[in-house]
Amino acid sequence: MHLDNEKDSKEDLLSKSINVLYFSILLFIFTSPILFTKWYYDVSSVNLLKQLSFDLFLISGLIALCHLLSKAVTRITLLLFTLLIFGIQLIRVIEVSLFDQFGKGFDESFFVHIDPTSFEIALKDFPLFVILALLLISVLPILFYKLIKNSNALFSNITSPLVLVGSTLGLLYLTAPYQALNDYSSSVRFAKEAQNFYGAAETLSFDEIDKELLAQLNFPEKYSNRFTATINNKPKNLILIYLESFDLSFTDFGNSKFKGLTPNIDAFIDKNTVLAQHQSTEQFTLAGIISSQCGFTPPMHRGNDSLFGSDYFEGITCLTDVLNQVGYQQEYFGGANKKFAGKVDFLKSHHYDEVYGFFDFKSKKKYKDYHASWGLYDQSLFEEAYDRIEQLSAKDQPYNVTLLTLNTHIPGVRSPNCPEYQGHSEDHSFLNAIHCTDHDLGNFIKKLEDNKILDDALLVLTADHFIFRTRKIKELFGSQLEDQRIVTAIRSPNKALAPKVTASTATYDLAPTILELLGIDISTQFLLGKSAISIGDRSLIVDRHERKVKDAGNCSQENDLYLSDPACKAKIIIELQDYFVQKSQNPLDKNHSFCDVVSGLQVRASNDKSNPSQVVLGNKDILDFVSDKGWSVNRKNREGIYFLTINANGKAGTLKFIDVKDTSSSKKLLDQISNIEEGKLNIMLTNGDASAIFNQSIDSFVKSAGIESVDQIHGGNPFFVLIFANDGENRYKPFQANQEGFVEAVLTKSQCKTLTASL
Repeated sequence: MHLDNEKDSKEDLLSKSINVLYFSILLFIFTSPILFTKWYYDVSSVNLLKQLSFDLFLISGLIALCHLLSKAVTRITLLLFTLLIFGIQLIRVIEVSLFDQFGKGFDESFFVHIDPTSFEIALKDFPLFVILALLLISVLPILFYKLIKNSNALFSNITSPLVLVGSTLGLLYLTAPYQALNDYSSSVRFAKEAQNFYGAAETLSFDEIDKELLAQLNFPEKYSNRFTATINNKPKNLILIYLESFDLSFTDFGNSKFKGLTPNIDAFIDKNTVLAQHQSTEQFTLAGIISSQCGFTPPMHRGNDSLFGSDYFEGITCLTDVLNQVGYQQEYFGGANKKFAGKVDFLKSHHYDEVYGFFDFKSKKKYKDYHASWGLYDQSLFEEAYDRIEQLSAKDQPYNVTLLTLNTHIPGVRSPNCPEYQGHSEDHSFLNAIHCTDHDLGNFIKKLEDNKILDDALLVLTADHFIFRTRKIKELFGSQLEDQRIVTAIRSPNKALAPKVTASTATYDLAPTILELLGIDISTQFLLGKSAISIGDRSLIVDRHERKVKDAGNCSQENDLYLSDPACKAKIIIELQDYFVQKSQNPLDKNHSFCDVVSGLQVRASNDKSNPSQVVLGNKDILDFVSDKGWSVNRKNREGIYFLTINANGKAGTLKFIDVKDTSSSKKLLDQISNIEEGKLNIMLTNGDASAIFNQSIDSFVKSAGIESVDQIHGGNPFFVLIFANDGENRYKPFQANQEGFVEAVLTKSQCKTLTASL
């Protein structure tokens, strides 16, 4: 018996030792991505010991909780716990990858680029890293599950609650105040940025926008996509080239530390006009294209209509909208997948007649094995674009051909035709990529010149944004990365251009600059953009991503000094711009029939849980895409008011749900109905009994909208109101149930025309 007890004791000790070893390995694997990130990228100031303590408390608490619940929970519940750990680790590994490849963690650019193509490219470019990361992520839940199953070897029925309480207190201590979670948890950082990106966009409103303020800010008094355009001379063609991630500091003109890296671009700058102080205000390709073509800094926020479909600022006047009106044929050539990150949607919605990407060329035999992981080499892109330019030049119609290169996308590729850069002691892939793009661009420009194509064409060379500040790029370029200027140079048949523009310009100034050089006048203004040719002296560049702007304090008009602080001034300009963007999204175009788009809209307001509210257009129930604090709204158990808008193109705009249980619901509804969006169909409807939201002010509104009996609404009867506004005048179409249940209707074309008549 004594020997048996001794044997059991040794086996028990061995089992505990093995499980402690498992726990140590699990803790190391779990923490390693964050520790790696902190060592290399200084994500936050929290020290490594506190991070390790945070993870120790989190893991211990979860295992102790599972041990306590072991008799009450099912195998599926245990599996869910392991999936939770899997998800946390996946987010941590993704964040490390983002810092390694792009020099920053989760932000709007990450969510814009969530796409199977991203994973495919990562697998091609970094197969070993991806495989090791997947193994790391996969091992963790296996260890966690094993520890849960053997939790008796770690915790007894006495120690388990003590560990759980201790872990909870430890987590509370480390994360007090709540904001400290941002220091310890990749998942919290991910969730915060996801909420910012996918969550409901704040509806901006200004009680008074006086002309004096707009004049002080050099801001247009009124903005609309209703414009006229005229050409003052013979139309010139446009060739617009975006160089991927191309800083001015790569060039000798920009004082590059690597001499002779861009000989062809430097020669182009010497012979033509350079915007010497042209700063990038955007951080990824789609935002850079939108800003440079539409004259503002775009709020890249999908809101909770992201699944329904983004309208990509269709109500904003862009360069290509103007060129379309004056008869340009417009074609885009990109080396990458044109569908990646929504490029084709934006380009098509703003009048590019043809959009070509990698898969449009990949079927050609010569590209079968001759391309990079992202797509076409720049050499091939320039060849394809040149062939098309030759064809277009033979026609009488003016054209705009836009190109976007990709060799210099991180980590950089050099096509086989390119010479190696000899100005560095080591063979560096990114320097070779820059040198290669310069080589291929030089050949392209020479062919254009040799064949007289540039005799009547404006050639604009720019970049989509500055280079990502990764660890490797910082090691390569050092302090030069503090300079956010990008290459921007122009060759124009107009020889009167100065060789150097020294005024401070930004990404959003490109479109008005091009229009002035093309001799095209428009009847409206861009929100922020000014022509670099006639801009004069500018003291402020507005960058919505700048930390000083994001952290600006009291910037209200009550603060007498609010316009003297550059950060506050920039913040106010951005808020004004975003307000005008919201108000101008898809206003009713005089050449477009709004009612052709929205007729047939089916709306139901209901307090019947088996037959809940809905808004159906084009076989889609728009209410399926409404979220509240990041979660879909369950219409069967949440009562309140829906407020949404339908744009002139039939896509959803604002999507909001106001819960009856929210103590501020009445104020939220008043704010919404006091800011009716013009040029859109606004819909206000009840789901369930929303009577708790109504107060005297809201009663006045629904009476003015034509609701016959407010008493029935206070009794819980459902209703909905269709609202259309323009130039401050509102028209309403009310529908109200006469008894409990629901009210529904289909919007006919004649009803729609009545709503929009004379507006």
